[in-house]
Amino acid sequence: GEVTAAGTVTARATLPEADPLIANFIRSEVLVEMSIPEVKITAQELPEGAPASFTNAVGEFRISSSTDARDLSANEPITVKIKVTGTGNIHSIACPALTDASNWKLYPPNKLDPGQNTRTIQGTVEFQQMLRPIAQTDAIPPFDLSFFDPSTQQYKTVTTAPIPLEWKASAINIQSIIQQIICIGECGMLTF
Repeated sequence: GEVTAAGTVTARATLPEADPLIANFIRSEVLVEMSIPEVKITAQELPEGAPASFTNAVGEFRISSSTDARDLSANEPITVKIKVTGTGNIHSIACPALTDASNWKLYPPNKLDPGQNTRTIQGTVEFQQMLRPIAQTDAIPPFDLSFFDPSTQQYKTVTTAPIPLEWKASAINIQSIIQQIICIGECGMLTF
């Protein structure tokens, strides 16, 4: 539909001071009100056929992921940092999703403080995703982000590479303990 924007902006202007000695200690300011001319924008609806993972990202984006983890172990949480860079509605983008969460317990992602002007359409946002393996696996699966690219008028999906990590046996292996208890009953002794 059609959207109309207009209004006023109030800005502070510093008046020049004739005496340089006084200018070092006192700054005279005046408020200046400026009107913004009316602008009409016609917004188009996004086309049908959006991927299931589409969360209203519009623009052109790239993503990457990294972790400080050295290995994976059952039920030990790790943190993955996901970085999104590009042009578009960058500051309202949701955290990219894990492509295969079947072996993972996911916690709500945290958006890191951008420390920059969030009104810009170009930049970088970072997320921290904490997750823990619930089954043996040899890598953190890829993350993906689906977006609509206005320059090509198409939906696109960008994906990170998987992060391979070695599986480390847990300090306490429940299966092993159960087998040892069964052996005590059958064999009459405990072996390690």
